[in-house]
Amino acid sequence: MKKYIFVPALLLFVAFSAQALLSGDEAPEPEKLQFLQEMRKPIFRFDTQKKPAQLKVLVFLNTRSAACREAIPLLVRLGGQYKERNVELIAVSTDTEAQCRELLREFPAFTFPFAREERPLNTQRYMAGSVFFPKAFIVDASRKILWDGEVIDLEDALESNASGRFDAAKQRKLSPLLSQLQSALRDADDDASSRIAADIFKLDPANAPALRLRLYSLESSGRAEDAVRFLGVRRAAAPAEARLYFMALDLVSRYPAFAEQLLPFLEAYPRQVPRDPERDAAFAWQLLLRQPLSAPATKCAAELLAPETAGTPGTLAPRALLAARAGKPENALRIQERITKLCRDQKLPQLPESLEMEQYYRELLRLRGL
Repeated sequence: MKKYIFVPALLLFVAFSAQALLSGDEAPEPEKLQFLQEMRKPIFRFDTQKKPAQLKVLVFLNTRSAACREAIPLLVRLGGQYKERNVELIAVSTDTEAQCRELLREFPAFTFPFAREERPLNTQRYMAGSVFFPKAFIVDASRKILWDGEVIDLEDALESNASGRFDAAKQRKLSPLLSQLQSALRDADDDASSRIAADIFKLDPANAPALRLRLYSLESSGRAEDAVRFLGVRRAAAPAEARLYFMALDLVSRYPAFAEQLLPFLEAYPRQVPRDPERDAAFAWQLLLRQPLSAPATKCAAELLAPETAGTPGTLAPRALLAARAGKPENALRIQERITKLCRDQKLPQLPESLEMEQYYRELLRLRGL
């Protein structure tokens, strides 16, 4: 199940060197690697007979980074989900063997090729001294980098490629602009940041990394209200882009004084964003959690959850919470018990969370008589 989570920009900004390899560059074969599991040598050996065409995803990790640990479950899911589409994930780290093995013990589901390098030869070659971890490179059978970027955006890139929507020529234009935008932010050059972001949005009106970096620039300079307005302008340019609505909700949740400015997003989402049961449920869940006392947020959540859809933990969980908010804890508990059964039957990782929610709804039932 795809997770519609947008990490606050404040957590994503790091220094970045313009000399890093970018989309369109030739991908050098990684050298002098010590594989800790699932050896792959050479990494860029492609089976040209496979259909669809084989892709390699090279991910550079810093095992001590909280962002990397948060990214591992996503990588595990993507690695399994896209394996049948001939996508292979390979991870590389410059950390010590002990640190790497500790990460692998912590995440036993991460069974993909994992290598470390004693000296950061490959990390420097690809990332040129950047501390922008975790970073991914999608490489095709011609050894060209199709896409480079944050792991948080990897799923969109893979889905776009699988559906035939990926525009390699546009990505080659975007990649250096994004590198320049990161450099402008590092140098606290707001004029350059604004200008470069505008060039990016001409190519891609809702480019995810540019949105995050621009929001970081505005928030870090104490201009949260400008950040809300900025998202409004971007929504006008790309009204069907769901990530803008999630970002607006995330931003307003951190700055409650601007809650009223969320209303246009809540009114527009059901009308302008194409229906997707999992995504709509994810948005409803965030509304119920982050705006629990907002009548417009609750109304929007209820509208998004009104159509009956196939029951998955992602679509059922917000329905249970909405039932509890509506004073029907018995309905909430019944739905949550269904989620628990799905988690057990399908061996899903959400089982502990589902059991915890069951306890919460049982407590609501107990307290109803007070």
